[in-house]
Amino acid sequence: MADDDRPKKSWREIDKARDGSVHRKEPRPDRRGERLQRSNEYRAYKSQLNKLFDGQGGLPEGLKAKLAEAPPMAGVAERQAALEAIKTAEGPAAVLAAFVAYRAAHGFPDDEEVLGRLLDLTDEAIVAEAIATVERLRGEGKLKRAASFRARLETVQMTIDDPEIQKAAKALLRQLR
Repeated sequence: MADDDRPKKSWREIDKARDGSVHRKEPRPDRRGERLQRSNEYRAYKSQLNKLFDGQGGLPEGLKAKLAEAPPMAGVAERQAALEAIKTAEGPAAVLAAFVAYRAAHGFPDDEEVLGRLLDLTDEAIVAEAIATVERLRGEGKLKRAASFRARLETVQMTIDDPEIQKAAKALLRQLR
């Protein structure tokens, strides 16, 4: 028995061997992030960003490239303000005036609340286009509040004399049920 001929390890030696195991060591922190922060490029980029937010400089090149890929954001605030004007308008005349201003600048709206307000108008052309837009949104799966349009479409059937618009409202009403 050759195993008995070996000198036995003490508990201290066994514990020391366990502590030196690869599996027992603390993981080393990743130093790549620190190296990146220390790099000159990163410092220059941060400097450019600080100037941008202080209003002293233009966009960094890397940020310009990313923004060029993103959809344009120009006019978003104006569009939102015009939509809000339609939503908060009191009375059909005010809704119509706000809608005409919105349409001149931004086209026909896709906002569900605005479309509901447009269905309450008596202008047959606007009502017909609103019905077509609601139907398109429903077909694309973008209509979130279909129930809110049911009562308005029933009202359209009663208040609009054009049989084509009544027929379109009735068809859309069937689809929303």
